[in-house]
Amino acid sequence: MLFHIEHDRRTAGCNDRRIARLGGENFPRIRIGVGAKPRPDYDLADWVLGKFPPDDVKAMTDRYPDLEAAARLIMDGKLGLAQSRYNG
Repeated sequence: MLFHIEHDRRTAGCNDRRIARLGGENFPRIRIGVGAKPRPDYDLADWVLGKFPPDDVKAMTDRYPDLEAAARLIMDGKLGLAQSRYNG
């Protein structure tokens, strides 16, 4: 399961009103990749908003310790360290 830590990447397709409530776009975030659609005609919204396949659920739960550690580093003001440690 791919996740990526970044800072100030604009909305990245997110709802602008939710971003505005955070005081702007300048905040760190952990993005979790859902991978490519299983076939070209698959509806993108259904893929992104749907449930993870069982293999992806396992891959995600296997990464929970890394996600937690990355989030703790970010909350401690160590964004650069989180990025260098956990970005692939």
